[in-house]
Parts: sequence; structure tokens; C-alpha cells
Amino acid sequence: MFMFTHKKSSQGAIPKGAYLNLTTVVMTEGNTMKNQDNFNTKKPMTQCDKTLEYMKSKGGITPIDALSEFGCFSLAQRIYDLKKRGYSIITERINKDGMFGKVSFAKYRLNNAGDANG
Repeated sequence: MFMFTHKKSSQGAIPKGAYLNLTTVVMTEGNTMKNQDNFNTKKPMTQCDKTLEYMKSKGGITPIDALSEFGCFSLAQRIYDLKKRGYSIITERINKDGMFGKVSFAKYRLNNAGDANG
């Protein structure tokens, strides 16, 4: 069951720009009602969060890791975003012989144990 509440203006109508407060009403033991927030406060992890956690747990990350682990197509942009947040990240260029010739890609790792502004 949902209950909508709002503040009324002195004229008795809902003022322009007003918002509704969505609250869930649930029955508890003894048939008493209890209001609970209907919004999940735990936000899903962003690609930046996932990148940071991956680097902390695995020691480094490559574009293939980011794509295969959490679908990140632009790891360089996520690294840029993390650097703007203050994380010190080291970029290592990897050169290998691939199936169709030489390939070059970046491997990123945290510096200073991954502390922001560190």
C-alpha cells in the first residue's frame, strides 16, 4: 500500500513545483501500521567504482579486463575520472606480439595503496 503526502498552500491547493513524498505503509505484528521509506538508499556501483575495486583487488587493470569483467568500453575515460577525483594511478604501456602483429595497450594500477589525493 502506498500513501502520498504533500504540503498544501494557504489557498488549499498543491503549490506549483510541490513534490510528493512516497512512503510505504506495511503491517507489522499485532496489526499495527509502520511507515518505511520506499527508496533503496544503496546505489549501484559505477564503472569508476568497479574500476577502483578491481585495481585494489587484482593490482592492475587493462581494457580487456574492464570490458570482460564489467562491460566498460572506455577504461581510459574511467581512469581520467578517477584521476580527477584525486587518485594517483600509474599507466604502464604493454607491447606484445598478437595474432595479427604487434599490439600495444595500457595497464593501470594504483599508486600509494589507492588513497585519494595520495
